[in-house]
Amino acid sequence: MPLTPPVETEYPSYASAKKDILNHARGEGYGVAEKRSKKDKKTGEIRKVWIHCDKSGKPRAFGAIRKTSTRKTDCPFELTVTRTPLQDWTVQVVQGAHNHEASSITTQHPCHRKHTGLEKAAIKSLTASNADTKHIWLNIREQNPDSAVLAQDIRNERAALRREALNGDTPIVALGKMLEKDDDWAYSIAYNHETKAVNRLFFAHAAAIALARTWPEVLLVDATYRTNYYNLPLLHFLGRLPTGKNFTVAFCFISDENERMFSWALRMLKASVYGPIKQSVLLTDHDQELEKSLLVIHPLVPHLLYVWHVEKNVLEHAQKIWRVNGLNDEEQEVNTALQDEFMVRWKELVYTRSEGDFVACWDRLNHDYHDQPHLLNYLLRHKWRYREMFVKPWTSKVRHFGMTTTSPVEGSNGTLKTFLSTSRNNLFMVVNATSRYQQMQITEINADLVRQRDQIPHDVNARRITWLNDNINSQIVPRVVRLLIHQYELSNGPDTQCSGSFEQIYGIPCRHTLKNLIARGTIITASHFDRYWLFSPPERHLEWNNEDYDLWRLDDPSEPKEPFIEPQRVQPKGRPRRNDTTTRRDQSGFE
Repeated sequence: MPLTPPVETEYPSYASAKKDILNHARGEGYGVAEKRSKKDKKTGEIRKVWIHCDKSGKPRAFGAIRKTSTRKTDCPFELTVTRTPLQDWTVQVVQGAHNHEASSITTQHPCHRKHTGLEKAAIKSLTASNADTKHIWLNIREQNPDSAVLAQDIRNERAALRREALNGDTPIVALGKMLEKDDDWAYSIAYNHETKAVNRLFFAHAAAIALARTWPEVLLVDATYRTNYYNLPLLHFLGRLPTGKNFTVAFCFISDENERMFSWALRMLKASVYGPIKQSVLLTDHDQELEKSLLVIHPLVPHLLYVWHVEKNVLEHAQKIWRVNGLNDEEQEVNTALQDEFMVRWKELVYTRSEGDFVACWDRLNHDYHDQPHLLNYLLRHKWRYREMFVKPWTSKVRHFGMTTTSPVEGSNGTLKTFLSTSRNNLFMVVNATSRYQQMQITEINADLVRQRDQIPHDVNARRITWLNDNINSQIVPRVVRLLIHQYELSNGPDTQCSGSFEQIYGIPCRHTLKNLIARGTIITASHFDRYWLFSPPERHLEWNNEDYDLWRLDDPSEPKEPFIEPQRVQPKGRPRRNDTTTRRDQSGFE
């Protein structure tokens, strides 16, 4: 069946004429494109447009190297749209015949896949919201089931948005301009003086800095990987709110995980965020180079290890002893049981009540597993010497507010990577993603603080508890009030000897102290709690002395005589993959 041309008629504007021509072509199963146009010599306005079939033109020659294809069939179809003296536009068919069959689907023709204004707005909005291409496509099809837009068209539009954001600059130059223009960021950039390539970038958001100065007590440090195609580790500094939520304090890209890089990042953190304010506890995953830097930068702050990381390391070595791969079901069941039994013994060791109990438990473990010298030697070399950093009898001497695991850090890193979507990002894209991540995080934190203050849970309502001050719910977070009530319940049980560890850890009265206070008729007020547990702790002013300021001040972003250049891109190990975009960390033993 021959393809019919559009009706020759007049339109009030060229846009309306083109719209009807496209709709007619879509219904017939062919596509059109503007071939050329002619402008008025006096006004410069277009007065005539030639439109031809998108299959017009002769096929290109076969590719000599690449396998190529073409839609061209030298189709003769052509029409013109001409402006009349009355400012109307007339459609005239020059050649109405086609030399090809109708297309079965409209997506074959680019003219029918062009984004409408609403579709472009949706792509831009959803891209900024970190939506995947498939979700954007589904959204467009839901709004317009007749849309012919393909996933590749959306990817192309997103690439155009990225180019628009760069405004003709390289990603690293665009990043520098963005950070310099936005007053909400404290940042510092350093570069390799030989190559001029950026090798360190520290950045912290003003809202996060305010939170960190309000609740500086807990600082978590962890590196996350596979966030950028330069293979730069991203150092993630997090704080912990009294409500139990984590918040990002700052980020820092470093070119290598060595003492020099860690020291620079910690110095920038102190200069831009904490100043002379000291933390109560630092928690890390036991990176040896990071530990050296912490001893220099924070020599007086207790440094603990994430129990989760320690346990994973021990489990990895236990799995090597009692392996399950390559065994039959019965043997796998036996070895799995042996692994589980050993890990139960290990946890008993970590959570012993006193140093003497720990030594006794350690001796029993060595006696019962004397036939596993490799495992015992590993524990002696890598765990025994650091026992004071993760075993309860020693960590209970530190005010860590019950924060000794790493799961919150791993969860925060995982959430961050959902904003990145891919590991093949430049630094400009990563910083933009972290900005959106922190905007969401800070909005949720502020809402949660207000909610917990305004909506008092019934089980911690001070008006129903005679020994609590009536105003305590507006001053102290419910989480720790609930913990105090539990201590009250324990105080009504059998008398035990007070070790003092509970008060040292949490900064609130233990059951023994609480029992004595209540017996004397003392009403528990906010003054009995560590300032950390307050909804609105007293503001801390940064009072630098000259010596400290010179040591810790934030360096002005240094600029080389020539523009910054980006770090060298790194090809992932192994066979090249078409789409190496995972944000998961490379498998390792964490040591």
